[in-house]
Amino acid sequence: MKFRPVVLGTITAGVMATQTFMPIVAHAASDTNSSMIHYVQTTLTMAGHASLHPQHIVANDPRSGKSTSWVPVYYLQEALRSIGVRSQWDDGNTLNISSTPTGWHLNTSSATSIKKLAASEMQLSIGGDKNAFVTCPKLVAKDPASGVYTTYIPVYYVDSFLQKQLNMKATWGGDAWSLTPQASYTPPTSIQSLVINGTGPVAIQYTPEQSKISAVNQQVLSWLKSATTTTMNLPPSTSGLNFQANIGPSRLTITTADKSTIHIYPAYTVTAVGNQGKYTVNYEPNVVAYVTGNRTTYLKATGLYAWLKNNQWKSTFTSN
Repeated sequence: MKFRPVVLGTITAGVMATQTFMPIVAHAASDTNSSMIHYVQTTLTMAGHASLHPQHIVANDPRSGKSTSWVPVYYLQEALRSIGVRSQWDDGNTLNISSTPTGWHLNTSSATSIKKLAASEMQLSIGGDKNAFVTCPKLVAKDPASGVYTTYIPVYYVDSFLQKQLNMKATWGGDAWSLTPQASYTPPTSIQSLVINGTGPVAIQYTPEQSKISAVNQQVLSWLKSATTTTMNLPPSTSGLNFQANIGPSRLTITTADKSTIHIYPAYTVTAVGNQGKYTVNYEPNVVAYVTGNRTTYLKATGLYAWLKNNQWKSTFTSN
């Protein structure tokens, strides 16, 4: 995460602090002797919706001792509400996700029980007291827009929660917070035909053996039906690279009964290594790119990923 250098003032928690903006307890909200602090203008953008413009604070993370950015919890709730994600700020220490849009897939495998927190801590949960995922520090300070004291949440920890539990994309750029909701995904219900381009010359295509077509189609449909949307977090491909063959993984092309075309392949990028013409193919484990038209959705589909990346399909396919 990148940070903009700023000059920070202080907030007191009973006694005036110096040089450092420390986390403060909830009762500090009533402290009228707090000194001025420095705020930084922020642009909070949810893809497809109007931007919000709160001011954020840059202050030390008491856990790491490093400078990090804090944004008022209210503005995150408003951004989430714009895409149909409902949340509550409970007991001054828990941001609870109470509902999400139909079709969203949440990762609740790492849930722990809600626990008693220190006055300077908060937690991010799903479903009230059922699932807690991230515990982190919090700050209480005046929101310049409203003039009232509010809770500021650390962007670094919230990004992790949005990405891992809500399967959203979240990017912090120093004074801009860009959020993208889960991509909508409806798996196909039928396959008219499918072909695979393997690694190597792109002109060589493979189709299932005649006796295996039905079994292959049903297996692919089963993988796609159980797939869930996710995000890709690889470094971007190096621009300007040109190859005369497919150096990436095998690519599956499906034609559905309504003549729609779907391209599927293990999610990857290609990055240059030095200036000697060498390159590296980077893979996002267990994630496939699902391409329809000019839209790419990333799906977690472990079986389909392994089938394509490890060329397991070759046992039932033949070249044209």
